[in-house]
Amino acid sequence: MKMKALTLVTALPLALAVAGQASAADGFYVSGFVNNNTLEHSLERDTGTNTTPSITSKSDETDVGFGVGIGYKLHVAEDVFLGAEAFYTKEDVKTTNLNNLLRTEVSLESTYGARLLAGIDITPKVAVYGFAGATRLDFDLRNSYPFAPPVRTATEKETAFNFGFGFAYSINKNLSLIGEYSQINDVDFDPIPEVAVAGKINENELDLSSWKLGLNYSF
Repeated sequence: MKMKALTLVTALPLALAVAGQASAADGFYVSGFVNNNTLEHSLERDTGTNTTPSITSKSDETDVGFGVGIGYKLHVAEDVFLGAEAFYTKEDVKTTNLNNLLRTEVSLESTYGARLLAGIDITPKVAVYGFAGATRLDFDLRNSYPFAPPVRTATEKETAFNFGFGFAYSINKNLSLIGEYSQINDVDFDPIPEVAVAGKINENELDLSSWKLGLNYSF
């Protein structure tokens, strides 16, 4: 899936190279996009004994989400522009991490936040940019054991630093094709206490990487 998304992101600008002649206008814009997301969950289960070492396990899964954004773009020099954007993405990716006999499922439901952009025009129609901002992750947790109840569930919300890079290809004055890669690293969260050991908390961490492909409409 990641290779397909990358191929699509790089191939579409070439396919559209003959369309339109003018770059997209400055000002407000709205966007719609699809994401190819990889969620990685790390769990360090501390046994609390000298004879049995702690066990760190990892799981990852890739799936597709979709979202919308609204932003503002302004050229501060002939080929240099700045921007700000707010976004919301409906996610659908779930990992299952089995550490010894503890099974932890993480289901990412949505991400949303704001970011700042800075970029340059490579040609009148092609621009590249970088961005950084804050992203809120909304996800569900489920702790269980493979062969016996009980099961515990919870909902978590964490805020993380988001960064990445992208390109924009102007189809005409109003419409642009966009492609982006973004990364969120080392999101620590308080998990559900272990079912079998009352009050015991393990270290948990999430990483999220995304390829995005979409369209911007400038007003």
